[in-house]
Amino acid sequence: MKSKIFSACVVIPIGLYAIPALAQSKKSAPDAVSPDEIIVTAQRIAQSLQKVPISIAAVTGEALVRSGVTTTTDLPQVAPGLVISRNVFNIKPFMRGVGSALSPLGIENPVALYVDSVYIPNTGAIFFSFSNVDRIEVLRGPQGTLFGRNATGGLINVITSDPSDKFELKAEATFENYSTNTQKAYINGAISDNVSANIAFYNKHQGQGWGKNLITGQDVNSSRETGVRGKLRVDASEALSFVLTGFYTDIGGDLGLARVTIPGSVSADGYTGAISIYDNRGAAPSGGKGTHAGVSLRTDLDIQDNLVLQSTTAWQHASNINRWDIDGSPARGGDVLSDTDQYSFQQELLITRKSDAFDLTAGLFYFQDISKYNNIQIDNSASASVNARRVTRQRTRSYAAFAQATIKLDPRTNITAGLRYTRDETVYDGRRFAVAGNASPPGTLLNASLGLSSNDGALSWRIGIDHELGDNVMAYASYNRGFKSGGFDGPSVPRGALEPERLDAFEIGFKSEFLDRRVRLNVSSFYYDYRNIQLAQVTPTGSQTLNAARAESYGGEAELRVLPEVGLGRLEFGANMTLSHGTYKSFPNGPIGVPKPATCTPVPTTTGPATGGNLNCAGDLSGKKMIRLPDWTASLNFNYTVPIGAGELGLSASYTYNDGFFWEPANRIRQRGYGILGGEISYGFDDNRYKIRVFGRNLTDTKYLTQGSEGAAADLGSPGEPMAYGIGFGFKF
Repeated sequence: MKSKIFSACVVIPIGLYAIPALAQSKKSAPDAVSPDEIIVTAQRIAQSLQKVPISIAAVTGEALVRSGVTTTTDLPQVAPGLVISRNVFNIKPFMRGVGSALSPLGIENPVALYVDSVYIPNTGAIFFSFSNVDRIEVLRGPQGTLFGRNATGGLINVITSDPSDKFELKAEATFENYSTNTQKAYINGAISDNVSANIAFYNKHQGQGWGKNLITGQDVNSSRETGVRGKLRVDASEALSFVLTGFYTDIGGDLGLARVTIPGSVSADGYTGAISIYDNRGAAPSGGKGTHAGVSLRTDLDIQDNLVLQSTTAWQHASNINRWDIDGSPARGGDVLSDTDQYSFQQELLITRKSDAFDLTAGLFYFQDISKYNNIQIDNSASASVNARRVTRQRTRSYAAFAQATIKLDPRTNITAGLRYTRDETVYDGRRFAVAGNASPPGTLLNASLGLSSNDGALSWRIGIDHELGDNVMAYASYNRGFKSGGFDGPSVPRGALEPERLDAFEIGFKSEFLDRRVRLNVSSFYYDYRNIQLAQVTPTGSQTLNAARAESYGGEAELRVLPEVGLGRLEFGANMTLSHGTYKSFPNGPIGVPKPATCTPVPTTTGPATGGNLNCAGDLSGKKMIRLPDWTASLNFNYTVPIGAGELGLSASYTYNDGFFWEPANRIRQRGYGILGGEISYGFDDNRYKIRVFGRNLTDTKYLTQGSEGAAADLGSPGEPMAYGIGFGFKF
């Protein structure tokens, strides 16, 4: 299988190139139709998607709605190679196998998220829904030069609409099964000659859960979310403008908290799992709430033609209070309460210059983060030693300077070189106290890690070349270095810092449009050498983060878009496919959960039929597959709009298939292959000012997990959304 995947990754870019190359032998007609050209800012300047020598999936806000993508967890449906798992309210993106399964505060995910040029460090704060999104860019591979901050595996770049002087008013209400209703509204317009503003509002409430707690009879797996984002734009002159942004999000529910025993697993009390993955039986009530608020100021100054200075200043605060049952059983074997706060400040200065000879981007970046576990407490009736609460504080200061230049050797060939130096300084304090049930009196200091410090500094870079092989055909190759600082595993009160990650990525690919630009074919392939990987293990006291020594992976993506000529209306097809393979090349003393009865020595072994629960062992995991890295994924989608009567009928559908992957490095529990089908039928009338639509997500009611882990009491997981369907009514002016 390994050789087949490797061959495919090489053959796809080379073999498929023959199609666009032949098609370009005939020059496109002057009036060729372009299939909705998308402008992206992947290199911090506005460029056509087809001109950027990076593997990117870019989707407009309208396309997100048609595809049924409503939150960050749905993004894999439109971004091949992206896998998103959810633990509590934290969203864990994995791109080409690079990601973090259980990122505690202070250990940021290696797939970075930016919203309107602002870095979002809190993984619990990126669980948000899309309301006024202009587009989303998913950049694959290290983006360590221009974005830098922990963008080892890639970047999810969300761009929301800026204010303009054009009046816009749009709103929609939807009603779905599980007593779910959603309201969205957006208004934009001029306040005065030089001042404009917009505001977007989103509210979702799920009144009925996907399942039941079999012990209490209460609903489980439900959520609510309210958010507002507003912008004020001031054009002080033709050369100087300011955009002030403020936002607030409030989330609640128990998605990812009401965990279930994975089918096939035996829990410590002999339970083998309910018929439905949506039902759980935790003795402690599970649920949580979180808020995320922030403000930012972006200043743009046109110094002279094609020379622009941009300043971005931002402050954020994220707060989460969550409670869950760590063993998922009625035995009250580990009730967890977590209360966290995270404050961050960033300042970036960015200067860009475009000319006929070269393009230059350079900048300075400062980031400060304070992450606090005000309380993380475990109450376990079965094991007195774990009854404790921990109070921790971690402060990180990060400094970076970067520059990237693209030199135009001739009209068809460009060379790109970029360099970034990042230095992170982290200070950590953590204390662990006894609580009722512990052998020591409540309040007793059990252990402490005070004044720990970590200083990580490293260079990251990008070296690349791209060449236009013909009209609308570009080939490229690049070598990128990604860096992610070490830091401390906040909730575990560690004795030392983690090692920083390093990723060397090699990529080749091409981008093409042919047949009068009605067909777009983009293909890329990669090879990764990944060192000091930060992975997590679930333990009886919560979780801990550790370093794996080294992994190696390779694969590729192919994306096809077709805009065929039709007699009436507009028809569009899309198809995507990824192939990948990755293994841990060196991973001594890796975490292994072995079903009991079990022994850890001389090697981790199950000694008989599973009796319940797991023994936490360590062993050599070299040769095991990387987690959250499917062998292949594929998706198909179509969208057709046609005028009927005084209005327009819209038909769209999408299907995404994931071949499955392992949840843990020991490769014992696996998410099986699964497919998600979604669709929508809409009708807009009065020039699409009013629209009614019926829609469905997961129409085949596929059962799958969005998170899985090997726990001491059982193998536990969180279910993905079951079949959802509804109707929406909207208007716009």
